[in-house]
Amino acid sequence: PHFCMIDAGGGGQIGLHPPGPSTPPPGAQGGTQVGLNVNGPIESVVRTLTARGVKFTGPIIDDKAVKLAFFTDPDGNILYLCEVQH
Repeated sequence: PHFCMIDAGGGGQIGLHPPGPSTPPPGAQGGTQVGLNVNGPIESVVRTLTARGVKFTGPIIDDKAVKLAFFTDPDGNILYLCEVQH
């Protein structure tokens, strides 16, 4: 009831989360987010992308299970990097 992962083939996965109290409703800007898993330390990836002009919207969030770094595309869509903690 809280999370579903779909194997899209070829290494692609789609994770579905229900709306929460602090997330935009479906159909509103930010209601759809795209996450990209990273294979190395997220700090290194953030440094590289920042040097290439990507503007992150805040610090890296560490919730113990994952580390997340949020940014937006030129159209304002929310994207994030995700490092799974082992």
